[in-house]
This record gives sequence, structure tokens and C-alpha cells, in this order.
Amino acid sequence: YSNKYMTGRGGWSWYTGSSSWYYKVCLENILGLKKKGNKLYLPENIPEEWDKFEIALPSFLVAIGIPLTYNISYGIAFGFLTYPILMVAAGRRKEVNVVMWSMFFVFIALLYILNVLPK
Repeated sequence: YSNKYMTGRGGWSWYTGSSSWYYKVCLENILGLKKKGNKLYLPENIPEEWDKFEIALPSFLVAIGIPLTYNISYGIAFGFLTYPILMVAAGRRKEVNVVMWSMFFVFIALLYILNVLPK
């Protein structure tokens, strides 16, 4: 990179340029962030059925639980455990399917077996 005739060819200029475009694509096209003037806009891309808290929180807990626990089964368990509880709390107990209730008890047993029994 010390040759004066090769300035800007390859090397760090390629890395910084491509990483800045990747950053721009991630922010604007994947997350939907748009900058207009001095303001940053985030469009609403949330599905209509997520306007109720008892639907949105279990979905959020699955999405955030997997990377925080480094365990896919624990992340999914958060969703299966909180969904029936929140539906009962919201007065929508009859809308919870039998399969969901069975998965609720399966994940309680799984967490008990993995965390309590080995000790």
C-alpha cells in the first residue's frame, strides 16, 4: 500500500466501503429505519394480531429468549409457558388449544428435569 500509484485500490478502502453499505442495507431494508432530514423514522411492520399484549409478549420472549439463554429449547419454552398464562389472565382461557396446554406442561417438566433433577 505504499506505492503512490496504487492508492485506494484494495485493502482497507474496500473493507470500509463494503461494510458501510452492508450497515445501510441492514438498517434501511431489513429493519425499515429511514432518515429524512434530522429525523429517524421506523415504520410499523407489526402484524395486526399483535396489538394485544397476550399475543405479542410470548412472541417477543421467544425471539429474545433464544439468544439470551444460548439455548433454543429455553427460548421456545418461554413462549409456550407465557402464552397460556397471559391468555388466562386476559380472560381468553377458552381460546387456548389443548395442544398448547399440553406443551405448557411438557415444557414445565422439561425445565424441571433439566434444572432441578441433575443436582
